This record gives sequence, structure tokens and C-alpha cells, in this order.
Amino acid sequence: MKLILIHIPGSVCVPKLLCCCILLFLVFACNNIPYKDRLLRDNIDKEVCLDFIDYVYQKEGQYSLKQIRLNYDFLAIVFLQLDCNSCYEKYRKWNELFKETNCAVLFVVGGANMGKFKKEFVSSVEIKPNTYVFPDEHLEYLKQNIKIPWKVINSTILIDERNNIKIIGSPFGSAKIATLYHEICGGVNAHN
Repeated sequence: MKLILIHIPGSVCVPKLLCCCILLFLVFACNNIPYKDRLLRDNIDKEVCLDFIDYVYQKEGQYSLKQIRLNYDFLAIVFLQLDCNSCYEKYRKWNELFKETNCAVLFVVGGANMGKFKKEFVSSVEIKPNTYVFPDEHLEYLKQNIKIPWKVINSTILIDERNNIKIIGSPFGSAKIATLYHEICGGVNAHN
């Protein structure tokens, strides 16, 4: 291997190979973003498909998702799986703690028929007026949003009026995300 030296005026001769290595290191060092951060960055503002949902449910009955979207600027979507104990805890926590006024919460319950879900949970938890349930027996939510990575779509996400993702994560998991939720949807409902 032949070593080529380059000379920069006013400096010492430096091997060209060393310069290339340093340059490559600097280029790749700047792009070494952790996977979690890259996942978040790459999915903010992606559109979530909800076209397959006509009606959602509360204790008292069913409501049009379109009408709910007219009443709230933001929608927090919490994906739960039927027969998942930690998911049920997440459901209870949202019902107890979430107080934002400009945001509705939609629990998409994968694999659920409404009868079983109502019997086990809806009847045992006080449901707030801005909280709704969609029993997704055939997992359409996951199928329709296949372009969004599983780690994101399985997380809690906050979407705007155009169904674009604004926040990925639960406001109960970290103070930083709780602050973001409050800043984005804690204000007075613009539709009232």
C-alpha cells in the first residue's frame, strides 16, 4: 500500500488516509442518533388513519368519531390489547389522571368485542366525558397504519385535527411528555 502525503501550507505533512478517516469519523459521529430519538423524529407529523372508525363508545352509548373530532382539537389514542393486565392499568390511569380540556382520549382496544370490554372495564371505571372506546375486533387500527412502526402505533400518540402525530408517549410516563401534553392541549377548547 502506497501512503500519499499531503501538505497543508504552514503545517506538518499529514497522511491522506488519516485525513479521510478523521473526516469519515466526523460525518458518522454527527449521525449517531439513538434509535429511540430517531424513531420519534421520523414519525412526528405522520398521518394516522382513522377512516375505518365510524362510531366510538362510552357508557351511555355510541358517538360519531367525526362529531367528536369537531369538538376537540386533539385526540390522544391509547392502543390496548384485550386480556392485557398492564393495558387495563393504563386505561384506569388515563381515566383517573387525564384532565386536559382540548383533547379527547380514544382507547382502541385490539381484539375486543364491546360486550366483553364493557363488562370487564367500562362498567368498573368512571369514564370522563372526553373519553371514548373503539373495540377493534379485527385489529384494523394496526392494519390501516402499517407504515407507522409498531413501537409508535402501540404507544400512546397525540394527533391533531388533521390526524398528524404531535406527541408519541404517555403523559404519565415522564414529566417532559406531561409538559408537552399540557402545552399542546391543556388550553381552552377552541371549538367552545
